[in-house]
Amino acid sequence: MTVNAATEVLPTVVVGAGLAGLTVAHRLQGAGQSVLVLEKSRGFGGRLSRRRVTDGFAEHGLPLLRASGPLTRELISGARRSGQLQLWSGRGWSLDASGRAVRQEGEDWIAPAGISSLARSLGDGLEVRLQQRLVALEPQPGGWRLTVETPEGPRTLEARRLVLAIPAPQALELLQPLAQRLPSLLTGLTSVRYDPAITAIASYPALPIPDLGSHWRLDCPHHPQLRWLGLDSSKGDRNATPVVVVHSQGDWARARFDASDREALGKDLLRAGAELLALPELRGPTQLQVHRWGYALLRQGVIPDCLAELDLQLWLGGDWCGDRGGDGIEALPHSHLVERALASGRAIAADLLGQPDT
Repeated sequence: MTVNAATEVLPTVVVGAGLAGLTVAHRLQGAGQSVLVLEKSRGFGGRLSRRRVTDGFAEHGLPLLRASGPLTRELISGARRSGQLQLWSGRGWSLDASGRAVRQEGEDWIAPAGISSLARSLGDGLEVRLQQRLVALEPQPGGWRLTVETPEGPRTLEARRLVLAIPAPQALELLQPLAQRLPSLLTGLTSVRYDPAITAIASYPALPIPDLGSHWRLDCPHHPQLRWLGLDSSKGDRNATPVVVVHSQGDWARARFDASDREALGKDLLRAGAELLALPELRGPTQLQVHRWGYALLRQGVIPDCLAELDLQLWLGGDWCGDRGGDGIEALPHSHLVERALASGRAIAADLLGQPDT
């Protein structure tokens, strides 16, 4: 691999433009420090992502936002004042062990412009470079040397301080060559466990109203195949026609994750949803997209809000941190992970602001 000769030197580089990474960068810049964010995908937000469909978009990562702690409450409050969030008029349900649909309590919030708009707002004014994939890193005196794949080809950066705000398995892969220098940190990363998911995003010319109502979302914690499904087009005026999003269970996805025929997997999820809701029309979408999430749901995280190796000026964090047990992940996985991501980003920023920026 040929790398460009010119090497850019930066005070702080944050890898990952999800909520944790953007929180770190936002708080550092607010304190007058220079920071660069690198993101491998084409947009902000991590799991706060969306897909274009026939006449609008569908959110196939975070379906709704619910207050699950002080930081999500603060996020919701600020986004309400700015007009980014509004109360969802639909109904959230959960299937109990007997298969009975039980109405969920609490308020669910939606973003007319997409939930990823929360991440885009957090990134306003930051230097964020998209489609920049970190492929190798090497500690050097006074910092790090980073090799990054870009649309224009590989390039190198030098950072005095490095933050990896990415899923723990991705950080582990990058840091594995440094196992002898980072034994305790790698032990923590190795302990993190995620479930994968396969997601179907299906559009229809029309759909009957099921027993759950005209605006609905259903969690299925005991179903062997489905984790949740919902009428995504019920979240505002984003789509003129119905759009349903279905997420699989982790074990089901793990057994089929590398299957070559993604469309068949999506149709299988829709068949299961059709049987569950007694809604045979789900089997015949006019458009079907299938997405694979390698790190869809956290099963086991680490207890601290972040990990750090101060001698190397290295910090790691994300929604896999702050695992203190008993926080209801099974019931409301996504909102709890948002709370954790925000807490981790703040913890890293606080630590960095206590360190010299030179």
